[in-house]
Amino acid sequence: MKLIGLAACLISCTSLAVAQENPEPQERQQHEQRLPREVPNPEKIATQMTDQMQESLQLTEKQYKKIYKLNLKEQKEHFKAMQNSGEEAGQQETAGSCHIPDFLGLAVACGEEEICYVEASEALPCRKIRELFAGSAAASYATLDLKPQLKELGMLEKKCLGTISEENLFDNTIAAYLLNPIKNEYPYEDIAKDYAGLMIPSRKDLIEKLTYEKAAEKKPEEFLKCVCYMAYVAYKTREPLEKELADTGMEALFREIEMPLVFTLADMEKEGIIASGEALKEYGDKLAVRIDELERKIYEEAGEEFNINSPKQLGVILFEKLSLPNGKKTKTGYSTAADVLDRLAPDYPIVADILEYRQLTKLKSTYADGLVNYIAEDGRIHTSFNQTITATGRLSSTEPNLQNIPMRIELGRLIRKAFLPKSGFVFVDADYSQIELRVLAHLSGDEKLIEAYRNAQDIHRTTASQVFHIPFDEVTDLQRRNAKAVNFGIVYGISSFGLSQDLSITKKEAAEYIERYFETYPKIKGYLDGLVAEAKEKGYVTTMFGR
Repeated sequence: MKLIGLAACLISCTSLAVAQENPEPQERQQHEQRLPREVPNPEKIATQMTDQMQESLQLTEKQYKKIYKLNLKEQKEHFKAMQNSGEEAGQQETAGSCHIPDFLGLAVACGEEEICYVEASEALPCRKIRELFAGSAAASYATLDLKPQLKELGMLEKKCLGTISEENLFDNTIAAYLLNPIKNEYPYEDIAKDYAGLMIPSRKDLIEKLTYEKAAEKKPEEFLKCVCYMAYVAYKTREPLEKELADTGMEALFREIEMPLVFTLADMEKEGIIASGEALKEYGDKLAVRIDELERKIYEEAGEEFNINSPKQLGVILFEKLSLPNGKKTKTGYSTAADVLDRLAPDYPIVADILEYRQLTKLKSTYADGLVNYIAEDGRIHTSFNQTITATGRLSSTEPNLQNIPMRIELGRLIRKAFLPKSGFVFVDADYSQIELRVLAHLSGDEKLIEAYRNAQDIHRTTASQVFHIPFDEVTDLQRRNAKAVNFGIVYGISSFGLSQDLSITKKEAAEYIERYFETYPKIKGYLDGLVAEAKEKGYVTTMFGR
């Protein structure tokens, strides 16, 4: 069961907020000067619906007189005019063919003392709350974490609901993420502290680890405070967040990229992807056979049975019993990390087998066995795409992670056969060609690199020709591979040591490669050096779009 919040927060186990018309510049300045350092008393603000709220939601006096703080069921008495027949109240609500789930209620804030919670009930069903919400006279809406709420609002696959639209929605969580992308999460109490100077209790402080549904039942007073705080924070911090977005040049990024993306990701999550449980089981069985073969082979090579998954036991076998080189002993035993074993694998078959064993056991637990648990009743996996996790703006996928489906080994590629297009459709796989280098050419303005792309040349062969001073047609495959490593390494600031490791050459040779590369493309070096200088001066750098 979800929870929704308006004028500062439609709460979902969600939370949406409605803000009124923005004040004039002079009023805004006065408002900023009197930002309070104390939060309105929730016991006061949660018990009343003011005239302004009543007008905003377009409710008649009979329809909405008062919100009770503790006995939420008493609300029913105040919505007699809206009561539907039992038959109508029991009908499922649908938007097209998509079922719109029910929610617990709506937390609303329209001002400092104008905050309330509307409980969904037979007297006031979810459908009616949506109608009231969609018919609100509010000019714009602010919310905390909009994406999960779109489903409850029935706004999947469409971008408007009555007066609510993509254009007048503001997600405070997305804004807070853009302004400080290195945080792990953006709870309402942190947003309140960072952008309104307010210290308020967190959800954990109030309802501990209870779900909203359980909290409404077991801790009604604390539940009410929690959802009203969420609504208030969305209302209170919108203006400061908007001002900081403007001051940092991220208004366009927020409005033109991040907010539309919320709707796109919500639609993607709702659609999901078909996954065959039978194919995953078959895949898991194949992995189990190979894992068993490797296990017996490793025991034979080691001369005894041991726990391959125990770093401590494995370290003793490799570096004491078998006396393999490069063993680094720490307080907890020898390091058996991947980078240590990767260096040994070419010369010691047991190490290569251990690396394959690790890879396959992870494939089995994470994908073959793990993905089956995420297949929903509709036969699809509905992952969550996270917009506020990575510092760079890259998306992440969780529950489950569908971004790292293996590709490099045959058994890894087989897992992709478990994902199926729906009837009458096909999967299309598309990738940008050398996108990093194309962006680098654009940002640096290097004429030689731009010309190579405009002439549709093989960029790696062109780089090899110019760096190694040999005719284009005489570039060998090895020289092209080395130039490719330099091309992509330069983008990410690779050092001569790192390049020497990648190409199995000396550090001196790698340094010469990098030096000749910058001689060939001088504007790239100027651009990269400029970024470093800017970072030292400002403490940060920005992307093309101001992130």
